[in-house]
Amino acid sequence: MISTNQTCNAGLHAVNVHVAENTDVYRISTPSILAKSPWITYEFVRKMRKSDFLKMKAEQSKDQSYWAAFTAARNEVNNSIKYAKRKYFEDNLAANRNDPRKTWQLINELSSHQHQKKLNYY
Repeated sequence: MISTNQTCNAGLHAVNVHVAENTDVYRISTPSILAKSPWITYEFVRKMRKSDFLKMKAEQSKDQSYWAAFTAARNEVNNSIKYAKRKYFEDNLAANRNDPRKTWQLINELSSHQHQKKLNYY
């Protein structure tokens, strides 16, 4: 006699197999990346994906030429993003020099401080 638990486990296994076979893995969408960091452009996203592709090829093939291409692409992406982020904050801080509210918003954005609403406890 088959127990209820065995039947449920067999059913769950069949569902898991079906889902695994028929589900695609998706990347985080480009708009969500761009919404979080205004200095990241589609060009940077394209470079990041190229770097990811080169890393995958390097790991699969263990070929030194792929590793060299990956490290060069990774370094280019990192340096480009650092430069773009620095330029974004320099330009916006200069443009909002006379507006203390926007200046502090930029400073908090740079230091990754999240604004928390004050709660009134009665």
